[in-house]
Amino acid sequence: MPIGFPGSHPRMFSTNWSLQRFRGLDVAWGEFLGNPSLPITKSRATRSMQAVFAGGLAMLAMLATPAPAQSVDSEHAERMAQGLRLFKGEVRQILVQNCLPCHGGGQTMGGLDLSSRGSLVASGKLGDSVESSALLAVLRHERQPFMPFGQEQLSGREIASVEQWADLGAPYDRPLVDRPAVEQRSPSEPDSEFWSFQPLGDVVPPTVADGDWVRTPIDRFILSELESEAIQPNPAAGRRALIRRAYLDLLGLPPSPERVAEFLRDSQPNAFERLVEELLESPHYGERWARHWMDVARFAESYGFEEDYDRTYAYHYRDFLIKAFNRDMPFDRFVSLQIAGDELEPENPLALMATGFMGAGPFPTVITEAEFEQARYDELDDMVGTLGTAMLGLTVGCARCHDHKHDPISTDEYYGMAAVFGRTIRTEIEYDPDPQGYRKARGAWDARNAALRKEIREIEQSKLGDEFEKWLVDGAAGATSDTWKVLEISKTDTLSGARTDALDDGSILFGGTNVDFDLYTFESVFSSTGIRTLRVEALTHPSLPFGGPGRSHKGQFQLSEASVEAQPIGDDSAEPVKVELGRAWATDELNEDASSVMASINNIGKVSGWSISPSAIGSDQAAIFEFKEPVGFESGTRLVVRLRFGFNSHYSLGRVRLSISTDSAPSFDIGHGTASPLAEGLAQLREEGAGSISDRHKQALLRKFASGDERWLQTNTAIRDHEMQVPSPTLTRIQATAEGFDRTRHNSDPMGYPHFYEATHVLSRGDVSQKVAPAEPDFLRVLMREDAIARPWTKAPPPGWNRSGFHRAALAHWITDTDRGAGALLARVIVNRLWHHH
Repeated sequence: MPIGFPGSHPRMFSTNWSLQRFRGLDVAWGEFLGNPSLPITKSRATRSMQAVFAGGLAMLAMLATPAPAQSVDSEHAERMAQGLRLFKGEVRQILVQNCLPCHGGGQTMGGLDLSSRGSLVASGKLGDSVESSALLAVLRHERQPFMPFGQEQLSGREIASVEQWADLGAPYDRPLVDRPAVEQRSPSEPDSEFWSFQPLGDVVPPTVADGDWVRTPIDRFILSELESEAIQPNPAAGRRALIRRAYLDLLGLPPSPERVAEFLRDSQPNAFERLVEELLESPHYGERWARHWMDVARFAESYGFEEDYDRTYAYHYRDFLIKAFNRDMPFDRFVSLQIAGDELEPENPLALMATGFMGAGPFPTVITEAEFEQARYDELDDMVGTLGTAMLGLTVGCARCHDHKHDPISTDEYYGMAAVFGRTIRTEIEYDPDPQGYRKARGAWDARNAALRKEIREIEQSKLGDEFEKWLVDGAAGATSDTWKVLEISKTDTLSGARTDALDDGSILFGGTNVDFDLYTFESVFSSTGIRTLRVEALTHPSLPFGGPGRSHKGQFQLSEASVEAQPIGDDSAEPVKVELGRAWATDELNEDASSVMASINNIGKVSGWSISPSAIGSDQAAIFEFKEPVGFESGTRLVVRLRFGFNSHYSLGRVRLSISTDSAPSFDIGHGTASPLAEGLAQLREEGAGSISDRHKQALLRKFASGDERWLQTNTAIRDHEMQVPSPTLTRIQATAEGFDRTRHNSDPMGYPHFYEATHVLSRGDVSQKVAPAEPDFLRVLMREDAIARPWTKAPPPGWNRSGFHRAALAHWITDTDRGAGALLARVIVNRLWHHH
């Protein structure tokens, strides 16, 4: 059911969330600020209070007076750490070999059980000091029976180690004996009957003596307490105080002198009500109140710990909070999106931003392999603990190591909650902040593209007739050359000295050491003239990572610059001429900006250059570069092609093949001997004659024939230019906490950091080395009604959904369910925040 944010509805909560049940919080703003003289209608009263209590998302849960500080040894932590190192290094082995068989292993003699620290302390044998310890006395042979019983006395070194360990507090890293898992307790009857776990109910306001002072139900609670202490209510606040209180509370800024003067002159009875409306509509309202929930959510734009790296895209969560307040988002949706926005509304960028809540806490960015699993359980603890304090006002995290001593939360319930987030990780998701703008631009581009292609088809159709048929007959003699001519490479150089192998298909395979940056230089000689295009094929090979076509560890490459020079053969005095490249297009590009093939033209180090999308890795790709002027000398041409890889280290190409064409707009025709429709049509024309050509091949031949027409060339150039200007969405990245997306890069990834584990286990004392049993996703039983044991919050994901288990969606339904789930406590916590804040 909707739970309104301030300003969303004439009542802040729906019936089951009535503020009257919480000591009559349904009071008008004016009365709350001490000005009962301002008449505010009942329908407006609650909305005004909404403004007052908007900051219920403000303070950390359950503010309490701290207990008096106890005297604690400042060196206690270091002493316990020393004792733990000593226990793991020496004392454990001493106890296991010499003492455990009789004292906690198979039997417990003399009332001494050494199997765990708890049982040792409970035995009373440890003593208050090294001198008074019965355990140490029998080990030193100062008291009968001497220990180990019937054996040689321990060595002086061993006794000294046990003494030092006892003096340091006798810490254990884990029990000496693996015990069967003890069944976790369920909430007892008194636990379940605790007032904050009960369903919401009506509260009867108390009777007061001065009924005339009362304007709303909350006034009865306030006045009842005042009358019990014989205290008179404060007088009404003046207007100058009212406007300052309203501004500071709602916007965090004082009003300007001009606005104060204007408010003082306003004699209308609803002047204050209109002021509140004005402040609620201000964009600064969300900015003010989002700050308080950011405290609750432990929001930070860096990871913390000693490295404290920036979280570049974390600000989107802050923006979500601002938008949620300014848009009057219902509170149940506000909570649900932060828990499971990626599951509940996967197509909504705002919902993805909201999930930043779960990943907003500190996280180590440099860890060793031995710390991987511990770091993951710490991360889950941060998620579960923050959910408990922020949403439920419960310190759930204590149950990580033991059944909670105060709140009715067991260890198995804690790990059931942790299992809900078992596969939830920090990720970065791209989204388009202006999808309507992109759709509009793309629509205009599509319309222009369709018009150009219609125009070129009409030109081609106009060429059908006797002239084309005659060309077909003559074509076997005059137009039988293939579109692409593979260059025979006479010389290959690399800046790195990489190994080069010429393969039978005319391609060059690169191997050996892959250095940071490289420059490939190819030389070829040919006799053709009128060359208009160069094709660079980036081909795969089994020797390359992931098959290539790049040499990086991911099979990727980045061509930062392509350049061409031509020189006539036979004229030693002729200098090489730089060939100007006009346009370029490719089979695949990572994007249409810095990583496009156009970025590789005469662009030394300015931007990254041509690379391909991850999905294209492992497949043959190609780029075509158009020459501004035809290339080729009558005496023959020496062509020099240079491919520079100077942006990302190790991102050079692994296998390259170069081809030239006289066609200004040829097709790619990449692959190993794959013939184009034009080549196939020409071959069929030569072998079988014009009468046997298929419609597909005839269309390719018609296009070739029409390419000699000036109007066709102009239109085709317009099409190519238009294709280079295809609009793309302006994507930005969101830091989200979700499932099924790519993982945010971690500095320990090269060591194999897994980010999550397939199974979450119940741990003994929170120790990852002491796994008790696998944990299944579950919630807190004390916050479930008796008829909800079947978990009615579990919803099946939509058809075809495989991104996540939908456990967090179920958690969101449970935590906002006021009838059978945790909704009653969620309501009490948010109202308590509001009440304490004001």
